[in-house]
Amino acid sequence: MDKLTPSMDVVQHIVQPYQEIQAQVHSQEDVYALYCREQEVEEPPSDVPGPSSISLEDDKGWAGSVKFNPAVREQFESFRCRSDTFSLGICNGCQLMALLGWVGADVPGAAGDGRAHGVLLGHNVSTRFESRFVTVRIEESPSVLLRGMGGSSLGVWVAHGEGLMRFRSDKVLDHVTSRGLAPLRYVNDQNVPTEEYPMNPNGSPLGIAGLCSEDGRHLAMMPHPERCVLTWQWPWMPEDWRRSLQAAPWIRLFDNGYSWCLQSAEQD
Repeated sequence: MDKLTPSMDVVQHIVQPYQEIQAQVHSQEDVYALYCREQEVEEPPSDVPGPSSISLEDDKGWAGSVKFNPAVREQFESFRCRSDTFSLGICNGCQLMALLGWVGADVPGAAGDGRAHGVLLGHNVSTRFESRFVTVRIEESPSVLLRGMGGSSLGVWVAHGEGLMRFRSDKVLDHVTSRGLAPLRYVNDQNVPTEEYPMNPNGSPLGIAGLCSEDGRHLAMMPHPERCVLTWQWPWMPEDWRRSLQAAPWIRLFDNGYSWCLQSAEQD
């Protein structure tokens, strides 16, 4: 179990560089200067984030602190590639994983390279922050956290202003859908994936609400299953569920994670 507990050294290597960057970045010029220093180049590429996106208190800020710090970037990449690790990115975590290329990578097999991200999350089509209870359908996928849940349609809370999945190309979108890497879809009352508001709170294409890596160990999703593990957290569910269930169905996702950790430990 020691490998599942981060050491203080690892925490310091993540937090301290973040704080150092935060102290240095006050303008767009600061962002560019920091990038050039870290990468030892004279000119930054056009996709280096500016101050509006590197707020250092959201997904883009964290992505910048990972990408621009070689030591942190190496640790993240090492964690991603280890066969005995998994990750779950919810809401801002989903946005971060997309920016890092852990899911929806532009070049299959190149996940983790910041230049390979194939999907970014933008402002909801409604232009509003959406906090509502919606329904998602769980598709068959390689995701270790969604094992045994394929075919289920479950209510879940969403709470975000930037959940619109914008794919870099149709090729990337086709890749994630054809390979079962889009395991969560917003659905309408007929249980069909939809882009229609408000069933789809952000307008993402094909109703995509989450993405997973090809090996199934990394799952990123905009909805909040952690807010729906108890029956009283659901504003509505079938009456027979409410009478018979001690916990809501989303508890299976977290139980899958626990079981996977035990299996991984046994294999070692």
